[in-house]
Amino acid sequence: MLGVGLVGMAGGLILYDVAVRPREGTTAIVQPRRITVAPDLKDGDVIPAQPGDLAGANVLIVTYDTTRADRIGCYGCDEAKTPAVDAMARDGILFSRAFTPSPTTLPSHASLMTGLYPYHHGARANNVFHLHDEHTTLAEVLGGNGYRTAAFISTFVLDDQFGIDQGFQHFDDELDAVSDASPHLVSQRTADKTFRAADAWLRAAGDGPFFLWVHYYDPHFPYEAPKAFSDDHMVPYDAEIAFTDFHFGKLLKTLNQLELADDTLVVMFGDHGEGLGQHDEATHGCLVYDSVMRVPLVMRCGTKLGGGIHIDRPVSLVDVMPTILSLLGLEGPGAMDGIDLTRAATGPRPIYLESLQGLADYGWAALLAVQEGSTKYIHGPQDELFDLAADPFERTDLSPTEPARIAAMHAHLEALYGDDLTAAVTARATHQLSDEDLRKLQSLGYLTSTNSLPDSSQRPHPRDMMPLLSRMLEAVAVAKTQGADESINQLEAIADAHPDFAPVWRQLGDSYRKKGDLDRAEEAYAACLEIQPGDLQPLMALAGVKLETKDVGGAVALYRQVLARDPSHFNAHMKLGRVLLSQGDYRDATDTLIAALSLRPGDNALPDMLTDAMLLANRAGEAEALLRELLETEPRRPMVRNALARVLTRQGRFADATVLLRTGLALSPGQPALTNNLCVILVSAPIPEIRDPWEAVTLMEPVCEETGYRDPRFLHTLSMGYGATGRIDEAITTAQRARRIATESGDPLHGNLVARIGSSIRGFREQKAQEIAAAATIEPPADTETTVGTDGR
Repeated sequence: MLGVGLVGMAGGLILYDVAVRPREGTTAIVQPRRITVAPDLKDGDVIPAQPGDLAGANVLIVTYDTTRADRIGCYGCDEAKTPAVDAMARDGILFSRAFTPSPTTLPSHASLMTGLYPYHHGARANNVFHLHDEHTTLAEVLGGNGYRTAAFISTFVLDDQFGIDQGFQHFDDELDAVSDASPHLVSQRTADKTFRAADAWLRAAGDGPFFLWVHYYDPHFPYEAPKAFSDDHMVPYDAEIAFTDFHFGKLLKTLNQLELADDTLVVMFGDHGEGLGQHDEATHGCLVYDSVMRVPLVMRCGTKLGGGIHIDRPVSLVDVMPTILSLLGLEGPGAMDGIDLTRAATGPRPIYLESLQGLADYGWAALLAVQEGSTKYIHGPQDELFDLAADPFERTDLSPTEPARIAAMHAHLEALYGDDLTAAVTARATHQLSDEDLRKLQSLGYLTSTNSLPDSSQRPHPRDMMPLLSRMLEAVAVAKTQGADESINQLEAIADAHPDFAPVWRQLGDSYRKKGDLDRAEEAYAACLEIQPGDLQPLMALAGVKLETKDVGGAVALYRQVLARDPSHFNAHMKLGRVLLSQGDYRDATDTLIAALSLRPGDNALPDMLTDAMLLANRAGEAEALLRELLETEPRRPMVRNALARVLTRQGRFADATVLLRTGLALSPGQPALTNNLCVILVSAPIPEIRDPWEAVTLMEPVCEETGYRDPRFLHTLSMGYGATGRIDEAITTAQRARRIATESGDPLHGNLVARIGSSIRGFREQKAQEIAAAATIEPPADTETTVGTDGR
């Protein structure tokens, strides 16, 4: 199994000033609460509606990421400030025993959007899986029935590359950049910004039914609510939920203002919970206890679903899609794991839960679980059994004394997963991340491979690893407050005491490398590999160290070693191709990058790099055919269009290239790379009808301003425009800045760019010298008598 990036666990010590009970050697614990609901809510077993009662209604789905049910007001949390959800519960339907099928974001949302458990839809962990096109989503069904569909998401783990965008005509995943000041922050967008984007779409939506999904990420670690919420003496986690709820309330007000509330089915849910120290789990991802699996779920459609109804039967997020389609009177896509909650229960029903994130991130055991009534069974290296009615916080494992109940619950798991539960969790990754994506995740995890890992039963139980993981994360967090050296000291102490804990060696390697201590980084990565030989990420990191020490041959050998073990390793292909290209091995670079493209046709960095290699390998015709095929599939891809324009200009087809780029800008306005390549042609084309350096300057000046004058390619193009329009001093100054930035980047592919910029600077200086010489040879006009008017002019 290939995995990267522990997003959910990427954080440090969580300390609160209220409602906590410290435990020796672990993070602080926020006391769990029993779920209670207001006594004036009416108990019910089903949604009081018939199929088709809401035909033609709009649908608004709102996700609170990382939100446990017991931290919401209408679920019994007195200090919670969640008026929007609480009002929905009073006016709509509250499900008090709702469960997510997975404690991570992508699998849970994929389940909601398909009505399938992760085992069936395939997106079983963040970052290393994606939702396949073969599955029909709620957005696709509604879009096919005349709905306008839009989604506004707030975290990179729901980026469109993971397939969750299927069926959305408008999918807004424009996120904030990762902040260096917050090293554990996944690329995200705060609730206020997501609200503004969704609100603008809603107000401009026009006539006809719509399906709108709004995802708020804020309750996820790190908890950094705005001052107006964090200064309210709230638990930081609760402050983030309050901030999210405030903006959900604003969205509901928009529905009221547009007079859409009675015609809009609103579904609010938490995609998973948060450990908050229970079972030694600080955040979420690896365990399947109720602290991370029990979530809020509330529905409302104005007055059309009745009001103030409490449904106590166990339900799953997989039930949301079939229930929505039933209420709308629409046919589903076929078999779904979820059920229609407008229909009465026909008897006890198993609810399935799983986590493969610990396997993906650390090579630990995957966990499968099933709940029927109040009985919950967790299958892992050591099975566990709980009676949730008597033990709601899962503190007493009954498995040693209840073999018959264990057998019955095990049979439920086999009914879903098959007889071989080990095979059911031996899933190969279906997605790999680029370097840019890995930076967004600021990963503390690494890549692993099931081919080299021991049998599942021999992998560590994630529960047993939580205290060590918490200590490691606390040590990492120390870097922010006490400096890198203290963080390394604490990591080294953990490694000394627990030399077989592979994650700490991986983290030490990263810390040493960041500090510039490459020898010790290499030793740490080697120690990690000795513990887990099948872990490919230390091999990748070692190759990076080799490059930093100028041992290009060593890096190439390591990348080839990774590919020998896993021929589908995208990053190894990508990095190897990049190195081969920089070394002048154009033929091998081309073949390697084509292999990378076959693995990820949508990667944005590949088209340019592959075009470089193919042109230098004299394979321009092949490059044009490949790029046209990609562009035919996705006409709006600017990087593919740019690369094809470069091929055309190399062949002297400047007019074709110009049309190609102007068409791209018409399809996708504001694309700086498209503008840049168009301007290169406008400045340098040998055809007078195409050449227009004045337009090039007009277009490039705002591009350079918008990118902070930090992109050397754009600055170089602007300098060429200045030079071609006679603004020589500006051309020299701008080109010098471009050369300095390109040189300081350390990017080996900028070597050619630096040389080209240097050539341009020499040309500008020669041009200026010629102008000075020409001015000096001009004879001054002979003295003539000047007549001055009476006004002195």
